[in-house]
Amino acid sequence: MPDRTTQDDHVRPAPGVPSAPVGPPRRRRKRSSALDDVDERLVWELVRDARTSISRLAARTGLAPSTVHARVRALVGAGVLRSFHAHVDLEALGLPLQAMINVRLREDARADGRGFGVRVVRRAPVLHVYQLGGPDDYLVHVACASPGHLRDLVEDLTADPAVSSASASIVYEHLVAAEHMDHLDGLEQMRTSIA
Repeated sequence: MPDRTTQDDHVRPAPGVPSAPVGPPRRRRKRSSALDDVDERLVWELVRDARTSISRLAARTGLAPSTVHARVRALVGAGVLRSFHAHVDLEALGLPLQAMINVRLREDARADGRGFGVRVVRRAPVLHVYQLGGPDDYLVHVACASPGHLRDLVEDLTADPAVSSASASIVYEHLVAAEHMDHLDGLEQMRTSIA
């Protein structure tokens, strides 16, 4: 149910971010050389609110709107910005039960592991599919209408010949990091080592 909008859509501004980093200096991770500081700032602002207008992005970066528009278009063309999404209230849409399903594939099915993920992500209640390293091969995020709906999905996954086991954990709360980043000043802080 993602809503795909274009970079030309204009809406409300996102809350401001502080201009100075918070906390002690930390070790920095290397960033992609393809992006300069302005591109990173544009990406940061759009991560925080994908509906930020070109004029608001221009005001935040000190660039002309035409320059911002060209840069955002280039970021889309380069695949850095892959899509723009609406964060929806799944309960309001009749899907009040979210769960994470841990899936283990049979040994002989692991060679075509990505094929399994592509099959699963096309199922109606599936929101995200993550291929993992570790004891489980996949983590499948779903939104279901009821416990019975979730049970049926887990049973259906378990019946797949590639699956060794599947188990679900109920999601009590889902926090979106982009909605809680007012204390950060940009992507550089995301690359900074915790230690």
